[in-house]
Amino acid sequence: MWRNLRTTLEFKRSFNRAAERHDGRDSGIRSATFWVIWPLVVLGCWGVVTRRHHRIVALAAVIAAYFTLASLVFVALPRLR
Repeated sequence: MWRNLRTTLEFKRSFNRAAERHDGRDSGIRSATFWVIWPLVVLGCWGVVTRRHHRIVALAAVIAAYFTLASLVFVALPRLR
């Protein structure tokens, strides 16, 4: 499960390069836009925290946490991003 977490968060992007090539994704575009991911994650978390008292936001956060945990535990490693 810890390797799945590292692969999902892409701390070491070399774990996913083979899967990305196999899927036919353009590595140049991916490398050029990769820096956008973490600012968007931070902004999304900030939005969830500031709106956490709304029922729909709380429901969406619970569903996202459930599916994230389920994919870390049950999805086969080569297909996990």
